[in-house]
Amino acid sequence: MSFADEVNDVVASIRDSIAFQLRSQYPYMETATLEKLLDDSVKPLKLGILHQEPEMQEKKARSSFMSLSPELRNMIYEMALFDEGGVQIPFDRTFQTTRLRRHTALLCVSRQINEEARTIWYGMNTFKYHLCWLPGEPVSPLMRSASFGRPEYLNEWLKQIGPNVALIKTIELTLGRAIDPQWLTRLSIVHGGSLIDTGLTVHQTMLHLYGLADAGLAAEVFQMKVDFRHDVEGPERWADLYETAGINGQELFTRKLLAGCIKWKATSHEQSLTGSAAHASLHIKL
Repeated sequence: MSFADEVNDVVASIRDSIAFQLRSQYPYMETATLEKLLDDSVKPLKLGILHQEPEMQEKKARSSFMSLSPELRNMIYEMALFDEGGVQIPFDRTFQTTRLRRHTALLCVSRQINEEARTIWYGMNTFKYHLCWLPGEPVSPLMRSASFGRPEYLNEWLKQIGPNVALIKTIELTLGRAIDPQWLTRLSIVHGGSLIDTGLTVHQTMLHLYGLADAGLAAEVFQMKVDFRHDVEGPERWADLYETAGINGQELFTRKLLAGCIKWKATSHEQSLTGSAAHASLHIKL
C-alpha cells in the first residue's frame, strides 16, 4: 500500500468518526451541510499529512536499534545472550577466544551496545568450567600435563575479561564421576597440612588450592558440582560436592571437621554394608 493510500484510509476513518458524533449531537442538521463541514475539516488534515511524507521517510531511514527504549533493548539482549543451560568456558587455551565468539558477537557491535549488553551476558549466565582433578588427588603425570581442565586456564580467562569479572554472579566448577571418596581427607595433606585451622572454610580452601582465591570474585560466586550418576551411560546428575561428602562448604576447615567427616564416612560405609548383607540374607531366604 502506498503512502497516499494509507493517508486516504486514515482520513476516511477519521471522517466517519466525526460524522457519527455530529449526527448524534445534531440530528436535525441537513445532510448536505454536514457533508460540506466534514469535507472542509478533513481536507486540510489530508494535505498536511501528505506534506509530511518526506520528513517521515527521512526519520524512518534514521531509525536504528539504539532508537528503541532501554527496556526493549534489554529484552533483546536477554533473548540473544542468556543461555538457560549455562555457558561452558573452554577447557584449554587453544580455543579460548573462538568458542565463545558466537555468544559474544553482539558485544562487538559498538561500544554503547557492549556497555549495555555485557551486564546481561556476564551477570545472568551461569559459567561452567570442568576440572579434571581435585587438590591432593593422585594424578598421573600424563593427566597433569594435559592441555585441558586445568584451573590456570580458567584464571587466564578471568584475567582476559578484565573488569567484566566483577559482573559474574555464578561459576560452576564441575568434576567428573571418578572422585576419590576420601578427597576431603586428602585435602588435609596438601601443602603439608598448612591450611588446616587457618580460618578458611572448606570452600575457600578448595579455591585457594586451585589458585582461584585471588581471581577477583567472592568465594560464593564459585559452586562446586560433581556428577554422581551410577551408570556411565545414563544422563549426568549434578550435585553439590560438599553435600556428597556430608559437610557444608561454609564450615571452617579444621581437624575437628575432618575427624567428624571420617566418622561420617565410616558410619555410611557400615550402613551400606549392613544394607547389602540384609538384602543378601533376604535373597537367600527367598
